[in-house]
Amino acid sequence: MGILLGLGAALCWGAADFLARNLTQSIGTYRTLFFMQFIGAFILSLVVLMSGEAARLAHTTGWQPWFWAAFVAVMNAFCALALYRSFEVGVLSIVSPVAASSSALTVILSFLSGESLSRARAFGIGAALLGVVLAATHFTSIPHEEIAGKTRRRGRLTRGVGWALVASVTYGVNFWLLGFFVTPYLGGTVPIWIIRLGTIITLTLLAAPARQSIRPPRGR
Repeated sequence: MGILLGLGAALCWGAADFLARNLTQSIGTYRTLFFMQFIGAFILSLVVLMSGEAARLAHTTGWQPWFWAAFVAVMNAFCALALYRSFEVGVLSIVSPVAASSSALTVILSFLSGESLSRARAFGIGAALLGVVLAATHFTSIPHEEIAGKTRRRGRLTRGVGWALVASVTYGVNFWLLGFFVTPYLGGTVPIWIIRLGTIITLTLLAAPARQSIRPPRGR
């Protein structure tokens, strides 16, 4: 069941990435991330309030899971900004797999935290990291510079990959924090609800200092 849920999540993430690409180029990274939080926040608010899950957890858990959930929510805003910025300026077929390699870092952190790591998983991590390097690097020839009769080539990051790497690392840490310090105590629904609300609050507070507009777009 866990594998099926993971595959379903990957499918939804892929579809969302494709749709977000067009939005970021139309209304910008900041507003895309800001407005896309509201539907999820509204639906999850109804679920949490009607089920009484948040109230129950508030009486049965300590402050630590709530603190980490709030921290993850704030960090998620920066993760998502880096991700959608990579969509805006980069090539989706390249930056999306690079950002998705965050799971490799999550597995490594989980292993260092005491979870077992099979050979197959270790091989998968290595393959994922190698794929990131190959996808992220673009080689160009430097004219009029030859060494032993061969044109010297120079590697550089493909446009948008830098932002995708930032998203990959920060998401990798974020997922590890969720898996070890949040979801075991708060479940799956409440943390996502906190992340949605926390992202909205964080982006609202940072809009003016960052000189970003969160007004609804017009005439688009």
